Amino acid sequence: MIDKADLARVEVFSQLPTEEQERFAQKAADVRSAPAETIVYQGEQSKFYVILEGSAQVFKDIHGVLHPLGKFSAGDFFGGLNCLMGISSGVAVIATTQCRVARFEMQQLQELIQPSAPSSGLILREMSARLLEIQRYAQGVPSTRVILTSQSDNRMCQRIKSFLNASHIPYEWNSSVSASNVKTQDHLAVTIDGQHELSNPNLREVADALGFQTKPKCENYDVLIIGAGPAGMAAGVYGASEGLRVLLVERGSAGGQAGTSSRIENYLGFPSGISGDDLSDRALKQALRFGAEIAIARTVEAISPCPGGYAVRLDGGEEVVSRTVLIATGVDWRLLNVPDLDEYLGNGVLYGASRTEALSVTGKRVFIIGGGNSAGQAAMFFSDYAKEVHLLVRGPSLASSMSQYLIDQLAGGVPDLLCRWMS
Repeated sequence: MIDKADLARVEVFSQLPTEEQERFAQKAADVRSAPAETIVYQGEQSKFYVILEGSAQVFKDIHGVLHPLGKFSAGDFFGGLNCLMGISSGVAVIATTQCRVARFEMQQLQELIQPSAPSSGLILREMSARLLEIQRYAQGVPSTRVILTSQSDNRMCQRIKSFLNASHIPYEWNSSVSASNVKTQDHLAVTIDGQHELSNPNLREVADALGFQTKPKCENYDVLIIGAGPAGMAAGVYGASEGLRVLLVERGSAGGQAGTSSRIENYLGFPSGISGDDLSDRALKQALRFGAEIAIARTVEAISPCPGGYAVRLDGGEEVVSRTVLIATGVDWRLLNVPDLDEYLGNGVLYGASRTEALSVTGKRVFIIGGGNSAGQAAMFFSDYAKEVHLLVRGPSLASSMSQYLIDQLAGGVPDLLCRWMS
């Protein structure tokens, strides 16, 4: 429990009257953290924090890499700017020693700023300094981590681009024929962070170079989950949160087909809607936070009974044992029976409609085949970029396959949408 003597030692409270210090002490949460324990997670709703004892390090997740930005020590405070604006924290704060922090809600921060000129002056000056740090950060953030260089958009290039998109890794594709590191039409060069250059890599090699976990850390698990889509990650979160040792194995990127949905509006808890890749990213972070492992770009080749559970063999020959195996592989797209269609996959023909495909349809005519919710979401999303959107539906209407809220949006919000019925 925090008392007025704790706050009196901190500059932002020291000039308040004793009775005010007592009032704020009664409203503060007493947060104690061990070394390496996270005090604030990036993306969580921000509060106002004052460090009473110990020190902490500030980290920013930039394109999947944690970058240290600064340190806090006893007497420092943070979170005020985001707290007042009602937005989530843009950084993570992790204790470097035994740490004791006073945490305040937005109401207490407003009460601290309004009546006290000395306290408000300190807080507002600190907010101005934070804005300058944000400006320097914005100028120094790299615009891309990966450069793909090839003469043709071959199948592996498409797979890697899809993986990077789903993993929120910014990249550039250079199709210049004159590039010195491109030897033949089928050759693919991948440069990561301006240092690591890979020649004709597979997906696992790219994931390794980017720092993703691709190998199990243990030999034995309580639960092994095949597939890291929404169902698999939900099982991973629930299992790991109960103290089970969990491993998820995913052949591509975490998120599955949910990651290809441009916007989901009828999912509980997101009144303004959420894109599939954002939902997948949150689920992934939540699973990792509880201690679940996710082996990316790996497949399961065999499962056989053994003492203590099941022996699971991964591609590459590695084998782990798990007491329980949960198969959550989802479904594959039903492919169109069109001759030579495979040649155009990822290059004009897409399955799914993730947000990362927006620039590829700018100013073009888009034909969406299907009348389900995914088709409706794609039509709404692509209409902001495409010249025209044609929705091709096999059936008499949308009512039997699409949610009414999407039908209403399509009817009233997309002037260039053309619906055609196919028999």
